[in-house]
Amino acid sequence: MAGDTERPTIRVAMTGGEVVTKDIEDYVSGVVLAEVYATWPVDVLKAQAVAARTYALAETKHHKEGFDVCTSPGCCQAYTNKRAMRVDAAVAATMGVVLVDQDSRQVFKSYYSASCGGSTVDIWDPAHLRAMECPCGLHGHSVKGHRHGFCQWGAYYLVVDRQYDWRSILMHYYKADFDNKYGQAEEEPPSTIEERVTAIEKWIAGLEEYHYGGRAFLVKAGG
Repeated sequence: MAGDTERPTIRVAMTGGEVVTKDIEDYVSGVVLAEVYATWPVDVLKAQAVAARTYALAETKHHKEGFDVCTSPGCCQAYTNKRAMRVDAAVAATMGVVLVDQDSRQVFKSYYSASCGGSTVDIWDPAHLRAMECPCGLHGHSVKGHRHGFCQWGAYYLVVDRQYDWRSILMHYYKADFDNKYGQAEEEPPSTIEERVTAIEKWIAGLEEYHYGGRAFLVKAGG
């Protein structure tokens, strides 16, 4: 792969063994479409794009074999050559954005799986993963995967039930900062604690109280 200051390419071992060199953003589009539904909320697609991009840039186990990643979800990440406009737009909106270690500023393996069953674990990498409650369990989803890192069904419900944006989704599952290794994302994430606090305060200021059935809810103003 190319260095941090230019847009990388990635060597992908396709099904059948052929190794194809792809632009990193094109590769991420194929991963997102293979990993989650294109019809899901756009913030889930964006979060998945950042997690997939980070994992791809951090994975090194296949380098001695002459490629960077394979297309097996049990080994690296799922991938398809198909494309969807909503997915491509989500990838473009986060172009170059990755998760990095808060001290070294290096990418790490941003593990994720389909469903954690209600709680994630951090055994594989306590420095970067969070052991957290996850709303997928409240909706009846059992464990499907390793439970480490980003939970795809959990991310879906964090948006639908709690109105999380893609940054908040990722911070729910990872201990990390955001960085942009190349390119110009359409949405630059806050990179410091102060910027995150400001962003959260702005988000809270945009909420209004809504009463229904004797209960009070906070919803986005005008939503």
